[in-house]
Amino acid sequence: MEKRRERRLIEINEESGVTDSDIHNAFQRLTWDASAEARGFRGAADLPADMSARLGRALSFATDKVPPTAGPRLLDVGCGTGATVGELVRRRLLDPSRVVGLDLAPDMAAVAARLHPRSEFVAGDFAGGEVEGYGPFASVLFCMSLHDLPEPGAALARAVGLCERGGRVVVTHPRGASHVLMQHRKNPIMVRNPLPTASQLEEICSRFEGVELIHAPAAAGSPKDVAEGYLAVLELKE
Repeated sequence: MEKRRERRLIEINEESGVTDSDIHNAFQRLTWDASAEARGFRGAADLPADMSARLGRALSFATDKVPPTAGPRLLDVGCGTGATVGELVRRRLLDPSRVVGLDLAPDMAAVAARLHPRSEFVAGDFAGGEVEGYGPFASVLFCMSLHDLPEPGAALARAVGLCERGGRVVVTHPRGASHVLMQHRKNPIMVRNPLPTASQLEEICSRFEGVELIHAPAAAGSPKDVAEGYLAVLELKE
């Protein structure tokens, strides 16, 4: 019965021209818009000290290749209410005027713009062209967001295309790949995929000339994943 229902849903989607990604994005917008104000109030304050330290390490990877020139040079994909901008400022890693945040949920982007007026925030799908006019970027960051995108591999390939030579694509989740895998199993509608493994990232790098995985993530559930969380860094060699 369940398989028959799934097949019928697929048929209805195909007949209406609505894709699985369209449905996924609609759920994402509704969910995140509903919690935008509450998340904006909390910011990153709900991260324990060890998680905050893991986030700081990832942000250092994301910013140490940003050159000392004016303009927005770091793209924060799935920026939410702009908590990453607050962390960058608190850690004195990057001026907020150098950051462009993108979020699928308009209310999230609106809250972020209100809280961090010196940064640019755009509401839209990362698969679309909303950020084209801001690039190329020295760094593209997925901070606790890649697993929320319908096609992580395609998103990473797009991120590489938005980066300039010498730039980096950084993916981080302080709670680790095992945490995201658990979310995926519990709620595959919202979290359609786990975080990519090291071998999957190597395969993505192989599609592009001069792109290297300079920091491989730990395997889900491994001691390193539990101790350090998820961190992957792709670098475009000059």
